Amino acid sequence: MNKRLNEKMTALFLTGVVAVIAVTPQANAVGISKKAQKVEHSEYYEAIYPISIQPKRDIKEISIETLVAENNATKEQDKKRAEAERILKEQQKQQEKELQAKLAEEKRITIIKQNKENFLLMIKQKDITGIDLRTPSGLSSEDIEKILEGTKFAGLGTAFAKAEEKYHINAYYLIAHAAWESSWGTSKLAKNKNNLFGFAAYDNSAYKSATKFNTKEDCIYRVAEFVNEHYLDEDGDHYNGPTLKGMNKKYASDEQWANGIASVIKSLVNRNTQTL
Repeated sequence: MNKRLNEKMTALFLTGVVAVIAVTPQANAVGISKKAQKVEHSEYYEAIYPISIQPKRDIKEISIETLVAENNATKEQDKKRAEAERILKEQQKQQEKELQAKLAEEKRITIIKQNKENFLLMIKQKDITGIDLRTPSGLSSEDIEKILEGTKFAGLGTAFAKAEEKYHINAYYLIAHAAWESSWGTSKLAKNKNNLFGFAAYDNSAYKSATKFNTKEDCIYRVAEFVNEHYLDEDGDHYNGPTLKGMNKKYASDEQWANGIASVIKSLVNRNTQTL
């Protein structure tokens, strides 16, 4: 009996499989066998459906990969766009900076030119011992170097130009003062102590009391600062007007000191106009 039962069950099973295979295409077409449609990736489902009508797999996985790739591409584009914008802004800032520097330089050159013309007009006076020594000379370091060419002061153009700019003292005056006191850098003080102005060289002990400087440039800066503070500034303790006449009252015992320096200033102006 058990043998028969097994045979019947086998026959029924085979019949059922054949029936399923026979009706599945039609059932799939008209929406029958919904249970089979809902089953994905099972061995049974793969066994009873032909490959040609199996549903597409990994749709979700492909979509996510695509979205991730697109998202990464968008991020990369945004990153490149941000970098391009940053570079553009930097270029614009640099261009603006260069433009401002160019305008400032043009303005500086214009002012120097005007100062030069104004001072040359003042020098045309017969007596220049009364001109304001705080008047800008309009000289650049290059101009001064041309004036000093061939003298012991050659190479000091930048120091004289910087002293004028920092302490607001006319460079023509500073050069003339140094030339007058040191015989154009040939004096003993100039050679041994880098002292171009006879600074602190008192009459009774000129060489001994005179200040010794490390460099001639140091001497120029120190004297310019001292003269501005004590003789040209209205609050200075030796102020008698910001002129050679005013300085002569207390700076030097030689009454012709102011006239001597004035004559050197005129010679410097003449030398400068010849080199222009």
